Amino acid sequence: MSLPEPDNWLVLDLNSEAPQEWAQDTARRHLGEDAERRFHYAFAQDLMRLAEVARARRALSAGVLAPARGPSIALLHVRELRIPIESCRLEVLRAEAEQIEGPFFLLPRLTEVALPLGPALRVHRMEPTDPESDSTKVLEGVAHYVLPSQFPGTALELVMTWDTPELGEALTAMADEIAASARLA
Repeated sequence: MSLPEPDNWLVLDLNSEAPQEWAQDTARRHLGEDAERRFHYAFAQDLMRLAEVARARRALSAGVLAPARGPSIALLHVRELRIPIESCRLEVLRAEAEQIEGPFFLLPRLTEVALPLGPALRVHRMEPTDPESDSTKVLEGVAHYVLPSQFPGTALELVMTWDTPELGEALTAMADEIAASARLA
């Protein structure tokens, strides 16, 4: 994949044997040595939390969009989906996506798209970050469920999520650009 604005992406080390050290070093490099320690600490904690989210989703790789010296804005992760060969069809993926229950702020928008890697189901959702609370904080995201043409029986999930609705249009376009650049080697 090629990432738009590559200098603003930090690749998460999902296999680090010393995640806290990795996160602190990354925070120091990203924010600069002159940033206050509390900012280094907060950014490192955010990186560890996002890496844990990606690991929990069994991601093959993950990255964080974080403009130079700024906070994280979006999480991107890629994983292989383990599904039966007979389910590797867009109609099946669409049927499953349509059954997912909210709560959603808007009903998920499902569209079929042709990507260079293969046909894909694109899902754009907005949901509460914590459905159990009265919070109106929004988690928005775009997922592409791709059926790579060169590897029948395989499915990939590319998901980009963010909690800054004011950046939704730009980040949605970025998620689509990333999905269009995905290749298998």
